[in-house]
Amino acid sequence: MTEESKIIVTSLGVIESIIFESQELMNNYLDEGRTPKEGGGYILKYDPDHKSFKEALKIIVFVGAALESIWHQKAVALKSKTFAEKADRECKSVPLKYECIGLSEEAVLDAMGHYYNVRRQIVHEKAHESKFQKSIFNAQTEANKAVELLKSVKYELGKLNG
Repeated sequence: MTEESKIIVTSLGVIESIIFESQELMNNYLDEGRTPKEGGGYILKYDPDHKSFKEALKIIVFVGAALESIWHQKAVALKSKTFAEKADRECKSVPLKYECIGLSEEAVLDAMGHYYNVRRQIVHEKAHESKFQKSIFNAQTEANKAVELLKSVKYELGKLNG
C-alpha cells in the first residue's frame, strides 16, 4: 500500500469541528450578554441557561480528547504503534507524552500543563474539594486558551518529521 492510498479512520476531524463550533457559539453567547456601559466597559446579563458556560465545558472536554488523539496519531507516525501503546501506559502526563515524541517548545508544554490543571478543576466534581482548588477560573477564558493550545500543538507537531 502506498502512502497516498492509506486511509485513516478517525474521529479527530469531528472532535475539532465540535471544538470550533462550540467556541464560536460560546463567544456569540458572551457577546449577546454584554451591554456597553456609559464610560466604557460592559454590563453582563445573567444567563439562566448558562449557554456560554455549557459551550466552554464542551470545548474544555473535547480539547483533551483532541490532544490525546493527535498525540497517538503522531506517536504512531513518528515511532510505532507499539511505542505509542507503551508510552501511553508509562508516561504520567500528557505533556510528558508529547515530550517523548519530540515536542520541546516549553511555552506549549507549560500551557498544556495549565490546561490539564484547569480541566481537572472545572470538569471533575471531585476536584472541587481537593488540593487543586487554588484558583477561580473563568471557563470561557480558559476554553479560548484551550483552543489556542490545540492550534499551537498542531503547529509544533507540524515541525516534526513523520
